[in-house]
Amino acid sequence: MPTSRGFDHYLGIPFSQDMGLSFWSTNNYKPKAPFFPTPLPLVHNLTIVEQPVALQHLVQNYTDFVDEYLSVQSATVPFYLYVPWNHIHAPNSCSVAFCGTSPRGPIGDAIQEMDAGIGAVMASLETYGFANNTLVFFTSDNGARKTRDIEGNRPLRGYKGDTWEGGYREPGIAWWPGKIKAGTISQAIVSTMDIFPTLLSVASRGLGADGALNAATGEVHSSIDGVSLDGIDISDIIFGVDGAKGHECYFFYKYAVAADAVHGLAAVRCQDYKAYWIVDKGPPRNIKPGPQEKPVLFNLVADPGENFPVPANSSEYTAAMAILSKARTSHLMTIQPVPNQNGRGTDPAYAMCGAPDSTARFPHLPNCTMNPENWAPADICASQACLTANKGYSGACRDPQPKPGIC
Repeated sequence: MPTSRGFDHYLGIPFSQDMGLSFWSTNNYKPKAPFFPTPLPLVHNLTIVEQPVALQHLVQNYTDFVDEYLSVQSATVPFYLYVPWNHIHAPNSCSVAFCGTSPRGPIGDAIQEMDAGIGAVMASLETYGFANNTLVFFTSDNGARKTRDIEGNRPLRGYKGDTWEGGYREPGIAWWPGKIKAGTISQAIVSTMDIFPTLLSVASRGLGADGALNAATGEVHSSIDGVSLDGIDISDIIFGVDGAKGHECYFFYKYAVAADAVHGLAAVRCQDYKAYWIVDKGPPRNIKPGPQEKPVLFNLVADPGENFPVPANSSEYTAAMAILSKARTSHLMTIQPVPNQNGRGTDPAYAMCGAPDSTARFPHLPNCTMNPENWAPADICASQACLTANKGYSGACRDPQPKPGIC
């Protein structure tokens, strides 16, 4: 949990909001491997405070928590605040105020509520005098899913879970008035893994340059206390320093299993070029998914949608592949096998449960229920806008009778 990993305070759902049962995701109130979920918990530090959580109030709970935290911070003492919204992720939820407000449907409603939540956080920074002395990052972890948000990644190819650019490439925004020039754009290759070493650098926490060296690219990753970090310091990029560079190469894994990295590493990008040793589903015409006898190469500057492979018999292909192949080989040599955590399996005995004897009080509801009212939230069920925008809500509101003892 975050409070065991350096954070002083925590409020949140400690996993994705589809990894527990709720009004929004009942799964017919049956366990679903591998999570065998209990009702979805809301946790404050190490205490479950609501179960199942009322997702329609979650953004407001988060922004209130942020506002309270900022209200007691000192102007002379640095702070770090991490706000990973449960939006946007299935099952998409929102408060009554945002139901039916977007032509994009439930995912659009959720995006608009998240946008309002971000606005509330930025307003709190302004209210307490931190706006001009705070570095703010905003980004996402993956591209939009294929179902219910097919427009989300265009013009890029692919979706969440793919190694195509549409699965990996995300917008990244850095904001710091007076430090970062408004409206500037960088095409440098950077990663969410770079945020940690960058924040350490900005906070004047000394970073070393004795991390892992990629012999193919000459890139040296940052280190701290002798431990090599996966990311690099990108502060020169965000502050607009002339000649600042990001990663020379970036490595695209379909399956991040260190014991079998060669089969998990699907693609490599170095500068403008990206080569696929393993092609994901949904390729351009005349290319079959799966391992390739000759890697499929794209020039992402000329062809960001990955529609037109560079001909394998061209000098352009030969020159680019020499760099990419060398980088791939060098990278694979740095991988150190570690135990497969997913391979350890799951045990329902460790499920998060705030009321292990709840069936004695609520025999018709799943065990661990602390808030029976949240199985059919009154405000959602009374909102015609919510019921119209989300066709599945009506049934759950009419018959909120989960089966007993399934968790």
